[in-house]
Amino acid sequence: MNLTTNDAVQRVRDLAGALRQRLTPWHPPRALLQLGTGFSEEGLFDEVVSSVPMADIGLVSAEPSPAEHPLRLTLGRVGKVYVLVTNGHRFRYETGNVAECILPVMVAALAGVPDLILLESGVALKEDLKPGTWMAATDYINAMGVPPAAG
Repeated sequence: MNLTTNDAVQRVRDLAGALRQRLTPWHPPRALLQLGTGFSEEGLFDEVVSSVPMADIGLVSAEPSPAEHPLRLTLGRVGKVYVLVTNGHRFRYETGNVAECILPVMVAALAGVPDLILLESGVALKEDLKPGTWMAATDYINAMGVPPAAG
């Protein structure tokens, strides 16, 4: 399905409204935390406000994730701060559709979430970076064939 730019923008706005409606009571989150493979939200929140499958809002297709991601959105409180968490995300190889990969982030931004934190597992060739070491990536190898900002 091809959408015009105006149609696509309106769809993202509509989904942002649906996000706020489904995750009730809505508390504006400080950040969107996107968890990648191997990460769980278990123990993260002091309080879970609401949780919903991303497919129920229309953010991803209903097919299961080949990477076995739960594909859920959870709004919760950590201390006094509200955080929106995507437990899993789509990869381009799963759908061939870049839009479905980035749609949850675009919708969260239009819903008023100001910051994005991506948490992914990674590999390093440096021996001093042992498993479990935290690192901030400043560059990476893009094997997806699409610029990260596409869409």
